[in-house]
Amino acid sequence: MAAVRLSAGEPVAPNLDYVVGAAFVRASVNQLVHISDFAPLSTLGELHPNTQTTRHTA
Repeated sequence: MAAVRLSAGEPVAPNLDYVVGAAFVRASVNQLVHISDFAPLSTLGELHPNTQTTRHTA
């Protein structure tokens, strides 16, 4: 919210409530996967990596 206030030219109090030595890390990975591997994640919210899947090739 502070970024919005700063961009609007409003005064913002310093944020002194932080943990020394901590960092926020965001990681993103793009991978190609077969839809049969991804379906349980998108429908059930879980992965089953030991499940054998049938792969169809073109």
